[in-house]
Amino acid sequence: MSTMVRWLARTTAVTALLLAGAGAVSAGPASAAAASAGPASADPAGRVFFGPPPASAQLSTLDPLDANTPTMSPAPRRVYNAADGSEWICPVENLCVAVWDPTQSNWKVFDLYTCNRYYFSYWDGDGLYLDRQTAGTVSSVYNQSGGVLHTFTPDYPTVHVYNWSPAWSIRNC
Repeated sequence: MSTMVRWLARTTAVTALLLAGAGAVSAGPASAAAASAGPASADPAGRVFFGPPPASAQLSTLDPLDANTPTMSPAPRRVYNAADGSEWICPVENLCVAVWDPTQSNWKVFDLYTCNRYYFSYWDGDGLYLDRQTAGTVSSVYNQSGGVLHTFTPDYPTVHVYNWSPAWSIRNC
């Protein structure tokens, strides 16, 4: 299979995940808490290709000059921006999360390695997570009052679509 065909297949799979997640998120509060999609085209090296911005970003009326870049505290192992169509490599033993950055018009990716509770600032709309941590590790997403919104365990190579809007923090262990 040529590189271009593999790229197209992966891009199509991630786009389908984003569209499926956007539909699940808009279906109501129960599905908004944990919208996950089926397996994506991740190879053994953990390579996935980012799709276009989520529907929530495309429908935003927010002026880019009024937007804020998503951040996380404490600092994760690695943070970088990724344009749609670019490769996403989630390192082994990491929980990798992505959110749309309206200030850069691309994905902002956070690789979480050290066991911690990480707090979000300016995370809004649909995003992604890929969990390559050790089998049996339980991660949790929390709301503003500290209540658990969603828990999950590693299921690599599945890429999940998740609505980050109600989330205020995540614990990767």
